[in-house]
Amino acid sequence: MYKELDANPNCEIVTATPEFQWLRIAGEVEFTDSIELKQKVIDSNELVKALYETGENPVFEVFTINGKATIADFSGEPPKTYEL
Repeated sequence: MYKELDANPNCEIVTATPEFQWLRIAGEVEFTDSIELKQKVIDSNELVKALYETGENPVFEVFTINGKATIADFSGEPPKTYEL
């Protein structure tokens, strides 16, 4: 996935609940070199911590997404969109 996002930073992620509510995040990926942010990610997840140990691990990459998030469902209410 890293190689694909590095070559083309445009992405879209969608997830849905069993009740057919969904979240769509679309935008452009921006990789970060922030050791502080990488360490926060590592400290927040035991599996990631076991794999990469520290934010200074050169193999570990973190990115943000600049774009929009949309929350929607089939209720008839309009979707809610947020700038990221």
